[in-house]
Amino acid sequence: MVGRKRGRRDAAMDEGARRWMLRYAHRNLWRVPSWCDLDDLIADGAMCWQIMVRKYPKVRERRHLMGLFTRIFSNHVHKLANKRSVQVEECQVEPDIVANAQACADSEMVHFAYQAPQQVRKLLLAILAQPELTARATRRTPFSRRPTTNEWLCQLAGLDPQECDLRSQLNTYLGRRNSQDM
Repeated sequence: MVGRKRGRRDAAMDEGARRWMLRYAHRNLWRVPSWCDLDDLIADGAMCWQIMVRKYPKVRERRHLMGLFTRIFSNHVHKLANKRSVQVEECQVEPDIVANAQACADSEMVHFAYQAPQQVRKLLLAILAQPELTARATRRTPFSRRPTTNEWLCQLAGLDPQECDLRSQLNTYLGRRNSQDM
């Protein structure tokens, strides 16, 4: 076998480029889809370096190489981020497992709700009965002011916000529960 010269085609990433890539990957991991973890992003960075080396074999100046590499890798992260914003998260689990888990979680939540004081219990049971009530993006009605948190919680529970401070009761109950869990 004839020995071959190692040229720009097989150039390894220098230490400065590697450190920049690691720092950029750590800082931008939150932007990429959940199926892409840090190791995948670092591997993609190494792939981007090889793409850059093969696409621009005549470039020798380090500043020019780093400029090309940073642009290629940041564009790659932007493309992944766009995929994340378009992607709909779906869980591939068998329906009977989901039903059993849901029933178990529901029974735990109902048990948790029945341990609460009466007004907090009413709110928690209303939320468990209709969880879509809490998923609204905005609670503002047209041409009116936004209700306070207490008014909104009382509305969910069917209570009068002038008679009870449901927000502070809920905070007290959940704060007490969290301190018991620790």
